[in-house]
Amino acid sequence: MSAITNDSNSSARPTTTTKRTTFKQKVRQYAAFFDGSDKDFSDVESAFDDLYHDDFLGTESNGEEVNKETKKQLDENRLAAGAKVTHVAYTRTDWNKALVKYHLEIDGKSIISKYLVTIKDKKVLKRSTSMASQEW
Repeated sequence: MSAITNDSNSSARPTTTTKRTTFKQKVRQYAAFFDGSDKDFSDVESAFDDLYHDDFLGTESNGEEVNKETKKQLDENRLAAGAKVTHVAYTRTDWNKALVKYHLEIDGKSIISKYLVTIKDKKVLKRSTSMASQEW
């Protein structure tokens, strides 16, 4: 005869593991949406909101100052045009700053951009052009 035991001290509790996304992963995940195929911005909007802080302020390579809404419109246009981002490089420069470099192909042009970003709550709070973008 077999006995069934009920061990009330058992540690067989369900465990939940949460994987935290780093800022670097967010940058790479968002860049991956720019794969050369045209997309509707609604497909990537949650990733955009997860990467850019509500108080975002930035400078585009042409010197134009942009806020989050303007940046969203620029990216929406780039996605619709089938922009492709490759060679994303990320270097942490301080506890709340990073240098992000990427290669953008759009409308037959090839552009290399470098931006110094200020990070708050794992989101881009501020972005400034670190080096003039080069068009090839």
